[in-house]
Amino acid sequence: RTLTISGGAAATVVSVANPTGDAADQYVWYNLDTEINTDVDRPAIFGLPCDGGNGSHLPTKPAAFIPESCATLFGTANGSLIVSAFRGPLVVGAGNTTMPFVGATTTLAAAPVGAKTTATLKLKASQITLATKNPFYWTYGGFTGPDIVASGSAPYMSLSNFSNTPFNSYDQSLIAGVPSNYSSTNPNIALDTWNPWGLGVSNFAACSVSTYDCQTLPAKKPLAISTIFHDPGTSSSYYGWKASGGSAIAYNSSCYTLTPNASRTISITTKVATYLGFDQYLYFGFTDCASGGYPANGTTVAVTATAANGIVYSGLAGGTEDYYLYMNTYLPVTPITSLTITIHVASGSPAQIGLGEIYN
Repeated sequence: RTLTISGGAAATVVSVANPTGDAADQYVWYNLDTEINTDVDRPAIFGLPCDGGNGSHLPTKPAAFIPESCATLFGTANGSLIVSAFRGPLVVGAGNTTMPFVGATTTLAAAPVGAKTTATLKLKASQITLATKNPFYWTYGGFTGPDIVASGSAPYMSLSNFSNTPFNSYDQSLIAGVPSNYSSTNPNIALDTWNPWGLGVSNFAACSVSTYDCQTLPAKKPLAISTIFHDPGTSSSYYGWKASGGSAIAYNSSCYTLTPNASRTISITTKVATYLGFDQYLYFGFTDCASGGYPANGTTVAVTATAANGIVYSGLAGGTEDYYLYMNTYLPVTPITSLTITIHVASGSPAQIGLGEIYN
């Protein structure tokens, strides 16, 4: 069928989605992809939202093992769009995706093949405030919003398309607005509660990092935001690295200058809480900076990280201007309470080593 979706001049994105409560059609793309129902005839039904898939879940066939509700988003310059869509029930929506946020959705009943349907949406305020504690990004900048996940009984939701929209991942649920004066003295951000499925905000949770330490929305206390470990190298105040064993560390506006001990070893530690991901990759950007320079070939870098539960993880690297390693972490997110970097500097290295960014 053909849909005409109009959100008015304020709309910059329109959407088409499977209703999250529609058990019959919610699994359409899964069933097609896994060929669960290929042994029976099915009508040739094409259209959104599931990547232009055809067919539907038949009552006599099993549902998907993992519930999924598709949504397709389209950027629009004039607030309206005409699309071909699946003939089953749908949720269509429109929003502006910029502060102050407004949006709307409506549910459309099933329609026969070839039907033409028009949905005119009146956008209304969809913005809520989320208080945060965010020392990492207040130090280094670059914050674009917290991780938002489906919560409670909400199904897995996936975006089939998000080109020309502020959504930036296939499983992103809500978008955030970060004020230009966002800081420790202005710690509030805006969340757009509009979503392609028309779900209430209590179906979502805001997380400190990835899917770890989450609060169901609307949050009852400030969200403490963190990040997977990395040090941009543009400030010494956040991690507060301390040298030990006779080595030394100094900060010189854009890099660390590291001085090895008599055994050509540098050891620095931070006890600022952070996180590591699965099989965490870390790269050490040695550099010519201030009085520091590149280490000689044969230099090694070892990292040990103590988790909140006392387990110690490690990784080892060595090379020429290309020092990277993988930690032996095995969980999607591991909270870390202490992290130590030990560098054994090869013979022929300069008296001091320059270290810029440590990134993941």
